[in-house]
Amino acid sequence: MYDTLQTYMEEPPHMNIAYCIICHRNTPILRTSIHLLSPENTVYLHVDLKSNLDEFEEYRNQVVFVKQ
Repeated sequence: MYDTLQTYMEEPPHMNIAYCIICHRNTPILRTSIHLLSPENTVYLHVDLKSNLDEFEEYRNQVVFVKQ
């Protein structure tokens, strides 16, 4: 049992964390956040309906767009 516990303490299992970001503009802080979070996690991006979705095209392969 100790060997199993020791192995668990040294190599914790990887958890995929989901982040939901709500925005209405494409800002530098949004770009940085997505860049830092997306490689190892799932990022859901909800863009306000009044916003221009073309501004967020650069994130097409990095996030999951939420429609509602």
